[in-house]
Amino acid sequence: MVNVECSNKAGLTTSATVGPVRFDRTPAVVFSPPGGPLLESGSFTLQVDGGSASIFYSTVDPAAAGFEGWEVYTGPVDAVTGTVWAVASRTGWGDSLVATAAFVIQELAATPVFDQAAGEYVTSVSVGAVTTTAGAVVHYTTDGSPPTAASPTALPVVLDTLQSVTTLRAVAVAPGFFNSEVADATYTVLEQVAAPLVAPAPGTYPGSVTLAMTSATDGADIYYTTDGSTPSTSATRLVGG
Repeated sequence: MVNVECSNKAGLTTSATVGPVRFDRTPAVVFSPPGGPLLESGSFTLQVDGGSASIFYSTVDPAAAGFEGWEVYTGPVDAVTGTVWAVASRTGWGDSLVATAAFVIQELAATPVFDQAAGEYVTSVSVGAVTTTAGAVVHYTTDGSPPTAASPTALPVVLDTLQSVTTLRAVAVAPGFFNSEVADATYTVLEQVAAPLVAPAPGTYPGSVTLAMTSATDGADIYYTTDGSTPSTSATRLVGG
């Protein structure tokens, strides 16, 4: 109950007793995120709807520690494992109800590693991927889209479409871990150039012989050696077919 005293212009004073004074309660503190896993490098924030308010938080159960463990909220709070309690106060308002959120620090799963280097392959390439995180499953896509826990897992994947370029992306998913960073590699599958045909046929020829070399692959360059060594692109290039 509250006693109220009033005076009028004549200087007379009267008093009255009124009922309890009621205050609006400050809205409860809102956690963002509302709880759950956080990276060790992550944080959470606190806010109160409807205007400014002083926010206090604690990582110690106030039922046991009272008000000794409360800290003034000034900005994002570093990730913790455990329960966090928070309360808000606003001038002329009653204190908010205590809000709680439970967090747990989690690591990223290890990024998958492909067993074939990105690059060009002739006719096909079989690509697998592994991660060092125990119990993790590698998911992948071949269309360049980000892989998720719903993406395929059947590895190795065989890329055998001739004259194609494929970007393979993979992510590791494991219980108790955040999904890994995405690994990606681009593979080009080339059609094999048709082997050169040499004419005339091998044999013994009197005096000299002129050889003609051709390939069924349009635009192919032909390289040759005459000392029995294996030809490469650093060997003599045939000019004029």
